[in-house]
Amino acid sequence: MTEPRKPNWLVRCWRFLWSPSWPFLVLIGAGLVVGVAGSGVFAVAMHFTSTNEFCSSCHMENVVPEWKQSFHYVNPVGFTAGCGDCHEPRDPIGLVLRKLAAFNEVWNEFRGTISTPEKFEANRLRLAQAEWARLRADNSQECRNCHQVQQMQDPAKSFLPTMHRTVIANGQTCIDCHKGVAHKAPNETASR
Repeated sequence: MTEPRKPNWLVRCWRFLWSPSWPFLVLIGAGLVVGVAGSGVFAVAMHFTSTNEFCSSCHMENVVPEWKQSFHYVNPVGFTAGCGDCHEPRDPIGLVLRKLAAFNEVWNEFRGTISTPEKFEANRLRLAQAEWARLRADNSQECRNCHQVQQMQDPAKSFLPTMHRTVIANGQTCIDCHKGVAHKAPNETASR
């Protein structure tokens, strides 16, 4: 007499998944709860670290006063471009990567490298060059999220759309010409 044939592994898995197994169901339920809670905490942390208040907690003495005097803070249309609007990508992957890179800034703040206005000024050019390189590598996407060349309609400056289309066609991006828009631009020739 031949032995009955054992079901293949796929059938065994299917039967296991659909058999009442409380430990297995508890494990699945706990995993779902931990996953949802972890995702919620992650989303809140990402949002909180993108607020002007969070950024200002370290930058109140150096770049915040400059930003508050810029056109990105006070303007005729009443729109304030916040820290995250200019310094963080909107796409989720880019945002996470930017947050990871920002650990270097937090580390420098804790180490005391940029903890006073004097120390920040001593490092301003290095910090600005890193930010300019990041923006250039991203084709100034953060600028283009709000500013569209096609929408520039200032009658007193009718040359702007054509000029912008020309420089963009030549491979330049916003940050190549618009350094120091919301913050004081460092003297690039001082260290040469």
